Amino acid sequence: MAASASVHGEDDAMDMAKLAPSLPLETRTAASSCRRASFPRWRSSTKSFETRPSDVFLASFPKSGTTWLTALAFETVNRHEHLPSGEDHPVRLHGPHDGVMFFEPTIAAAGGSVDMFAALPSPRLLSTHIPYSLLPEHVTASSSGSRIVYICRDPKDALVSGWLFSKKNMATAAAGANCGNLKQRPPASYTIDAALELFCDGRCIVGPC
Repeated sequence: MAASASVHGEDDAMDMAKLAPSLPLETRTAASSCRRASFPRWRSSTKSFETRPSDVFLASFPKSGTTWLTALAFETVNRHEHLPSGEDHPVRLHGPHDGVMFFEPTIAAAGGSVDMFAALPSPRLLSTHIPYSLLPEHVTASSSGSRIVYICRDPKDALVSGWLFSKKNMATAAAGANCGNLKQRPPASYTIDAALELFCDGRCIVGPC
C-alpha cells in the first residue's frame, strides 16, 4: 500500500527515482518498462504542464485505433482551415501524427520540458497512451475544462495486433534496420501463447504492471 500511495499520490521525482528500481521488470515482451521510459522525470514534468479549457486529449491503448482517432480528431478540429478533400491536407501529405503531439514521447525527447506545449495554438490536440489513473490531476479534474476522447478495441484484436507489431519489429531488428526506440526485443520464442499470458497479466506496454 505504501508503494502504491507513493506512485499515485506523491509524485515527487526523488520519491519516484527511489521507487522505480524496485518495480518488477518484464523482459519477455517488447515493451520497455516505465523506469526505462524516464517515468520518474515524466511524473515530475507533468506537474508544470498548464491545461487549457479547450485542450483535447486523445487517449488509447496501443494498437487500438490511435492513428484513426488522431486523423479523425485533427480533421474535425481543423476542418475550417483544411478542407478534408484538399490535396494539400496535412494528413494526406504527412500523416496524422505530424499534426498531433504525443504527450509522453514529446516530454521525454525534450529532457522533461513541457515548454513546447505552451507554444501550441488552441485548441490543442494531444495524444497519450497513459492510463487515466496516471494522468496529471489537473488534466482529469472537472474544473480543468479539458476533454478526454478515449477509443477502445476488442482486447483480443488489440492483443493480436500488438503481437504482430512486435514480431515485425523483431524481423526489422534482425535485418539491422532502425525500428524506433524499442530497446528490448522479445525472444525468438515470443509466441502468441506467450503474448496472451503476458497480456492477461498486464505485463505489456502501458499495462498495469
